[in-house]
Amino acid sequence: MIEPKKKKVCHFGPDKALPTHPVLKCIHQSASRDVEVLLAGDSHAMAISEILGDQLKRLNIGYYNVSYSGCIPLLGLRRFDADTGQKHACPYFNQELYSYAENTSISTIVLTARFPLYLVGARFNNGEGGIEEGGLAWVDRWDRAQSKLDDEGRQARVLATYEQRIRELARKFNVVLVYPIPEAGWNVPSHAFKNAYFNAGDPTLTTSYAEYKERTLEVNALFDRLIAEMPNVYGARVQETLCSDETGRCVNADAKGVYYFDDDHLSNAGARLVAPVIVEAIQDALGKDG
Repeated sequence: MIEPKKKKVCHFGPDKALPTHPVLKCIHQSASRDVEVLLAGDSHAMAISEILGDQLKRLNIGYYNVSYSGCIPLLGLRRFDADTGQKHACPYFNQELYSYAENTSISTIVLTARFPLYLVGARFNNGEGGIEEGGLAWVDRWDRAQSKLDDEGRQARVLATYEQRIRELARKFNVVLVYPIPEAGWNVPSHAFKNAYFNAGDPTLTTSYAEYKERTLEVNALFDRLIAEMPNVYGARVQETLCSDETGRCVNADAKGVYYFDDDHLSNAGARLVAPVIVEAIQDALGKDG
C-alpha cells in the first residue's frame, strides 16, 4: 500500500525517527491560538486527517495531528508480529505524545485506529473474494516477554487493556472513540474501475455489513459500554455513513465517488463522508455548537 505523500508530513513509522513533540507543522491553532484537540492513531487516522482537519479549521477548532503506522494509540500495548514487532516504536511514540498532551491546552483526544485488526491479528477477508494484503498484525500487553497470535488468553488481555487505557485517558481528557472504519478487503479503485468498464459506467462496489459487524463485535461493544458509562467519552459511529442495515451492505464506491484508495484506507472522498460524524462528536466533547 502506498500512502499519499501529501498526508505523510505528520505520519510516522518504523522507517522514520521518532518525533520530538510538538511537531510544529502538525499544530493548527485556533484564532485564540489554542490547541484543544489531539488527533491520534494509525494510518487510518492519517488517511482522514486532511479532510477532518479542514473541517476543524472552518469551525475554528485548534488541533494537533500526528499518527504512527500500525500503531494502536493506547499505552501498555505493543506489536509482536515478526514483520513489525521488533522495530516498532509505537509504545515510545505514545508515551511521548500523551506526556506532551498533558502539559498543553489539549482537552479532547480523538482515537482512530484499526482496533479489531490488532485484537484479532488477521487481515480482513470480506467473504466475497477480497482478502486484504499484508501479514499478521497483533498486539499484546507491553510487559509480556513474548506473545503468540493464538494464545488462548491474548484477546481477553488486549480487550481488558483497551478498556483500562481508555478509562485512564478519560480521567484526564475528553475522549472521542472513532468506531472502526469498514475495511474493504480488495483494492477498491481497481475493482471499481472494472465494475464501471463492465457495467455501463457504474462503478458501484459494496461489501457485507454482516462481515463488518462480526469483525468489530468485541470492539464496538466495548466502545458502546464505555460511552454509556463515562460522561466524557463520546462515539463517532462512522460505519453508519458507509453501511446500511436496510441493504446489509457497506459502500466502497458508487457513482458519487471511490471511497478508498486501497483495500482498507479511506480516500478523501471517503473521508468527506465520515468526517462530519467525528466533528460532531468533537463539538459535543468541547461543548460547542456548530
